[in-house]
Amino acid sequence: MAMFNCPKCFKTIGELPESGELIALCSNCRYKFQVLRGKVLERSSKQQPGRKSSPVRHYVFRVELPHHRTEVTEFDQMGVDESIQARRNDDLAVVYSMRGTKREDLLALHNLTTGESHALGTPGQKASSTANTLGFMVGAAVGAVSFAASVPIVFTIMLAGSTWAGAVFLLRQRLAPIHELEPEARALLERQHSWLSEKLRLEEARARVAGDITDRERLRQRLFDLRRKMLEVGLDVYKARLASIDLALAALDRQMTLDVSLRDGYDRSIKMIEIEQETSSANEVFPDDLTPIVLEKLDELKALAAKQADLARELEANVEIEQLLRPSRSSL
Repeated sequence: MAMFNCPKCFKTIGELPESGELIALCSNCRYKFQVLRGKVLERSSKQQPGRKSSPVRHYVFRVELPHHRTEVTEFDQMGVDESIQARRNDDLAVVYSMRGTKREDLLALHNLTTGESHALGTPGQKASSTANTLGFMVGAAVGAVSFAASVPIVFTIMLAGSTWAGAVFLLRQRLAPIHELEPEARALLERQHSWLSEKLRLEEARARVAGDITDRERLRQRLFDLRRKMLEVGLDVYKARLASIDLALAALDRQMTLDVSLRDGYDRSIKMIEIEQETSSANEVFPDDLTPIVLEKLDELKALAAKQADLARELEANVEIEQLLRPSRSSL
């Protein structure tokens, strides 16, 4: 399952469903986000009239969500060319920032089918724009009052400028869609996010191990076929090479045994983390904290991975086996 990172501070804060809606609150910056994921039903765009000096193109996306729900997303982009493409049935994720239960800013479109992403805004952009406008009005009012009171123009400008800057700073802090959290709620959210990050790391490690298993199986088959051909020829000149192949096959079997143990260990740890994620939000039902047990399993995986790395270095140091495996590896 794809992970969702906070667009503000890039912390992993949620898992994208195959389709539907994700609401995620970042424990770090406390911005809240809504992600809608579904299949593209329709995409259209047209040039806005009367904007030759600064052309704007208007986009409309219709996305199908579960239970036949349809979501329409509209936005403008500067430029003449159609820079945002999508085809019918493309897997699309639309990201919004939220203020409470309402959407604040449209932030991004992610086409998960093509891998293309388009940034459309930043978290708190609307609040910053409002703060700039109100701050300018406050600064202008102070400047007008100072000018009417015959304050020297230099001091009037300085007073208006400092007032504007101070007002903008305070208003941005006040208007930013930051959600308040009780200490316990924030600690629970941080714990959930830490499990998400660990799960992502394990999934990436599991994918690497699965790739290693596939590569080693292919390499083992090549060596086995080569060994069979040598035995069919039956010449004594191949005895030394057959012995080297037997050593290489034994080494590969040792590596593959460790790989399978690692893969299975990653699968178990991922499932345990998923259980922790579910029970951490319902700890009144499951009061026991299994975190130490999960961490113990993760330490076991680290030890197993270190053992695998030691074995790889040992094989690399064996010149005879390394020379035999090198041409086969280069042809994978």
